[in-house]
Amino acid sequence: KKIFRSINAVSKTNSGNYVVVAKVTGYADNMIVKIAISAEGVVIDATCLSSNETNGAEKTYGDKFIGKTDEEADAVDTIGGSTMTTDAYKKAVGYAFDAITIIETPAEGGAENE
Repeated sequence: KKIFRSINAVSKTNSGNYVVVAKVTGYADNMIVKIAISAEGVVIDATCLSSNETNGAEKTYGDKFIGKTDEEADAVDTIGGSTMTTDAYKKAVGYAFDAITIIETPAEGGAENE
């Protein structure tokens, strides 16, 4: 799956929040986005750490995700003239939620199933 190539790091804080760093491709390669998601499943921060994008939309677009759940994040409006950049940002946020789901899902045959 593409998610495994896109996630650079995942960490869980003592309060149960997750911080995920994802690498996605927008207009250019190697856009690095840090996404923080609360224990309740809501985006609490989304910040572009680095990119090669051309018009700067990635610098402030993350603010649009704050307070959004997985389903709500997918519906965040795309910025005209920055479609590839903003779509990549949405992918990064989606990958973050997917990574958390994978981590939080018990493996079949694990201790919970014995």
